[in-house]
Amino acid sequence: MPNDSVAKRRAIRRKKARKKHLITGFIIFLIVGLSVFIALSFTLLFPVKNVEFGESQMYSKEQLAQNIQIKGKNIFTLSESKILLSVRKKLPYIATIKIKRKFPDTVTVSVTDAKEYAAFSVKGKYYLIDDEGYVLSQKSSKPAGTVEIKMNSVDLNVGEEVKYPKETNKETLDTIMNSLSANSIKIDYIDMTLQSQITVGIMNKRFKVNFGTKQNIDKKANHLAAMLKKMSSDAKGTINLSVWSENDPTGILVKE
Repeated sequence: MPNDSVAKRRAIRRKKARKKHLITGFIIFLIVGLSVFIALSFTLLFPVKNVEFGESQMYSKEQLAQNIQIKGKNIFTLSESKILLSVRKKLPYIATIKIKRKFPDTVTVSVTDAKEYAAFSVKGKYYLIDDEGYVLSQKSSKPAGTVEIKMNSVDLNVGEEVKYPKETNKETLDTIMNSLSANSIKIDYIDMTLQSQITVGIMNKRFKVNFGTKQNIDKKANHLAAMLKKMSSDAKGTINLSVWSENDPTGILVKE
């Protein structure tokens, strides 16, 4: 009897071991199969066969289809940022690209158009940029309503970001644009040709503002807004903020 009991226990243990091995093998098979499926999904499976394009005011659907070529690519691995980067030199007025997937093989591409925000003036030519700092186009005249910017040693190529001689140049320019816009002050031009004598034309050339250096330029802009509120509607001239400081917050208007 004792031998029978031992044999039964051994048989039970062998049965449990076989069951455990079968379960382990099934799990491994499942993991391997799933890994292979995922790998194929990101390589051979799910190629894009149909591409639908949304509307754009700047480009026709034919232009979009010709330059945004994603047929045959894997539907899972499409990257909006990479597609935008690759197409921007050809279609610089595209600001963003959004992709909507319709499985198994259809993609809808929507684009938003960039808006002309400012124009760098260089040797009689105007390089239009959007508010993200990408160069949209080169023109012989400045479009109405855009801010004219003058700055030395700026590298400007259509479809690429503006390359400034120094990062601080971009920071100063952004501060001026943002500070004056926040105070609802219309900017005509920004002249940063001399970093020690930054000047800005505002309000349809009613005023020329001398900011001096970039030091405290955001606070100078706020002081300018306060000055303008106290002026008469027919006031014109040059506003000097070059000597403005927190210890001596003064601005001087020289009327025309």
